[in-house]
Amino acid sequence: MKILWITHFAPYPPKGGAMQRSYNMIKSVSKSETVTLVSLAPKSKISQFYNSYDEGINDISSNLIELVRSLIMIKHGYFKSRGINKLWNAIRSVFSRSSYDEVVLRSLKMKKVIGELIRVNEYDVIYIDTIGLYQYVNNISTPVIINHHNVESHMMRRRSRLSSNYFEGMYFKSQANKLSRLEETACHKAALNFVCSSLDFKRLKHIAPDSNIKVVPNGVDTSYFARKTPYSYKYNDGVVKLLFVGGLGWYPNKKAIIHFVKDIWPKLRGKGIEFTFTVAGRGEIHELNIAMASDDRINALGFVEDIRPVLESHDLFVCPIRDGGGTKLKILDALAMGIPIIAYPEACEGIDLVYGEDIIVANSTEEFVDKILQAIADEKLLLSISSRGVDKINKQYSYELVGGKLLQYLSDVCG
Repeated sequence: MKILWITHFAPYPPKGGAMQRSYNMIKSVSKSETVTLVSLAPKSKISQFYNSYDEGINDISSNLIELVRSLIMIKHGYFKSRGINKLWNAIRSVFSRSSYDEVVLRSLKMKKVIGELIRVNEYDVIYIDTIGLYQYVNNISTPVIINHHNVESHMMRRRSRLSSNYFEGMYFKSQANKLSRLEETACHKAALNFVCSSLDFKRLKHIAPDSNIKVVPNGVDTSYFARKTPYSYKYNDGVVKLLFVGGLGWYPNKKAIIHFVKDIWPKLRGKGIEFTFTVAGRGEIHELNIAMASDDRINALGFVEDIRPVLESHDLFVCPIRDGGGTKLKILDALAMGIPIIAYPEACEGIDLVYGEDIIVANSTEEFVDKILQAIADEKLLLSISSRGVDKINKQYSYELVGGKLLQYLSDVCG
């Protein structure tokens, strides 16, 4: 198959979230098919991983060109600061009929490049990596596939409901309405839509009932995420080591960390057990810095190049996320590494898990604390959860399996 693959960021390095999904899906498809990759190269995104933009472009290009037949990267973004870019585009979207997702991905250069590629090539299918890119392919005859990392309108509605600021809540509600209109139109016109879970399938079907939707779950590179030594509970050392992994600029992660250090951690401290809490992820959170200044048992590692040794050296993975959408790759990675997880239900949405056997789930602050205490008192349970998590990933969520499903759906669209 001859595929034009359009993405909103260069999916390298494959560290966390959507970048992992995009990189591994391209890797799976390009082994047997001809892929032309066109990617925006946002200044703010590249600055998170590289000292200079040019250094980032060179390293990303040299790694991605090993996967695909041809690669075009398009410089994008007004500012190097991610925060300033987000604010600028949010203001622009207020005065536009288009959603923030469309405004932030608008590029005259991208439009020109894609138009020329379609004019001179006969692609079997065009794959766009997010709904905001539909603006580039909405009037073509070639079959279009849309990948949905999340059902974006649902995520905005949830964010609106959870916002404590009236004006912020109204902004997110407005964005949800714009996105749902876009999803309804684009999903019906697309030859195929990919979602990450059966839960997102139901959400998108509710918005666009006559559209063609298939589930291609998030996955794990099981050749990379694998323990070197079996999980063993280490409380006999006298300390229970808790861990959270995730970029601190992503709002669900930020809210989860603030909730943990303000609400959960003080209750754990009063239980007479020695805990430590480590956060691994790029960025800073003011409330986390304050907590670390007053308690040396809380530690922030920043961005970690290889997260596997960190996952192996901790006892429990805590994920107090109550916002966002899609499926959380941090949960899949932790399962693959055999570290038992305690989470809110929202953190494990869309993943086929048996609560109490594959993962420990709490529904409130008090229950989160109680579940941690119950878990550390039951070594047999923790060992079982560790083993079941690894088994679950190998049987259902390895990218070898996910890639095969993706290729079959692409082949069906191309006839």
